[in-house]
Amino acid sequence: MQQSIRGKILLITIVTLFFQVAIVYLGFGAGWPITLTLVVALLSSMLLLLLLLKLFYAPIEELISALETGVSSFRDKDFSVRIHKPRNDELGNIVDTYNEMANTLCDERMSLFQRELLLDTIIQTTPVSILLTDTKGFVVYANNNAQKLFQQGKKLEGRSFDKLVTHLPTELKEATESMQNGLVNLSLDNERTSYYVHCQSFDLNSREHKLYLFKNLTTEISRQEIDLWKNAIRLISHELNNSLAPISSMANSAQKILLSNKNQDMLPDLIETIQLRADRLKSFLMEYADFARLPAPKKEPVALGRFIKNVINLCPFSIDGDIPKMEVDIDPAQMEQVLINLYKNAVESGSEKDQITMLFEPRTESLVISVMDRGPGMTEQQLQKALLPFFSTKQTGSGLGLSLCNEIVTAHNGNLRLQNRPDGGLAIRLTLPA
Repeated sequence: MQQSIRGKILLITIVTLFFQVAIVYLGFGAGWPITLTLVVALLSSMLLLLLLLKLFYAPIEELISALETGVSSFRDKDFSVRIHKPRNDELGNIVDTYNEMANTLCDERMSLFQRELLLDTIIQTTPVSILLTDTKGFVVYANNNAQKLFQQGKKLEGRSFDKLVTHLPTELKEATESMQNGLVNLSLDNERTSYYVHCQSFDLNSREHKLYLFKNLTTEISRQEIDLWKNAIRLISHELNNSLAPISSMANSAQKILLSNKNQDMLPDLIETIQLRADRLKSFLMEYADFARLPAPKKEPVALGRFIKNVINLCPFSIDGDIPKMEVDIDPAQMEQVLINLYKNAVESGSEKDQITMLFEPRTESLVISVMDRGPGMTEQQLQKALLPFFSTKQTGSGLGLSLCNEIVTAHNGNLRLQNRPDGGLAIRLTLPA
């Protein structure tokens, strides 16, 4: 049966009063003076009350100390402390509640620890390089792949991110420092490598942190390129069959007309139809052949201002800022084709022509040409596939425009980078050796 603390205090009070009355009764019976009797009764009852209260409070004090220790352990993230002091009063309910809370917190912490362990295992084994920095620019978390990307033989945590970025290739370094999401192409050990860079700021524990993701798309793009080439071969075979079958049929019809000397008036129409179908097939095949047999660039020193003026006569770019007075070592015909393709893509994206802008950023050893529009931009998935041959966001597109641009820029020992503009539109940056 549960007893309340108030009931126990009331019981102690009643026992003390009865003891005091008994002392008074015994004193009067023994013939003590009234004053002496009352003093003895009062002092003895007070001593008894203090003794009973001490016996009553001692286990309570011990229990409060245990509760204080247990709650302090919670603050230290230790949920293993339990209180084994059964009571049948209100404090017993507090003890039961504490033990239940400790069990719940312990179970939740174990579950959380297992989830964190699983998440950390996934992050450490993912092919994406992941870094998290604090407000002061120091790395607070990095996975194994990030350690390889930054060419470090030890952990990155606690190190300055600004210093680590210097170990990245120039193109990745610039993309990271500008915190612009997009696709970056670069040459490593004479091999073309593609990275998708994602940078994001967010608050963690009321403090600003920055998250950097670097995804190497080279293997994925190579695999997708193989699939796309297979699809292209099937497409070309399909178009050849669709064109050659009627051509063969009309050629047979023309041969029969010639042998029979009948319906000679039909020959001009048959020959014209064959010629038209052959011209369309030739045009279709030439578009793919031009991409497949792109010649090596015939580079020569070209005055940038005169070259851009010729391009503007073909495509009315708006120029943001000034055109640097410098020479670039390029194949003018190929680079002209690159800028024409980029202008055409910008127009087809829905951007207004007067919002298609060209910006020049001269650097010590390179020149960056940015072609920017105000179209809808691209999704992250489209950005990752934009440079694949035959990939197009347009229903009628061949998917060769950006691929051809990338091939030409790479052949010039440069790189091409795609990124969405923060206020809408797409920016394509060409980095060429100066």
